[in-house]
Amino acid sequence: MNKRILVVEDNMLVQEVYASALQKLDCDIVTADDGHEAMELAEEERPDLIIMDIMLPGVSGLDLVQKMKADPKLADVPIIVVTTMATAGDQKMIREAGADAYLPKPIQVDEFIEAVRRTLEG
Repeated sequence: MNKRILVVEDNMLVQEVYASALQKLDCDIVTADDGHEAMELAEEERPDLIIMDIMLPGVSGLDLVQKMKADPKLADVPIIVVTTMATAGDQKMIREAGADAYLPKPIQVDEFIEAVRRTLEG
């Protein structure tokens, strides 16, 4: 597939789980563990997909999703939110922020890979 994916996640162990799962799709992975770094990398790397955690230090992932979707250079980049926020209200907030998809934590690896594949294939 050889697509570039930006993973925005502050937990290093979770980053490793995602990277391991995404290797099955032959993707290039770039990681950011805070919002400032995520915006910089998104603008520099122009990823094909962003995987976003919501609970980040210093900034909400929801705010980042909104900011990215409002940026003309990033607006067309799909964002999958992966979070422990799992109520119907949380999912609605995530969609309203502009996320293209939502997956609950802890992830089911097969479901995660399939969601990434579907999103990248458009």
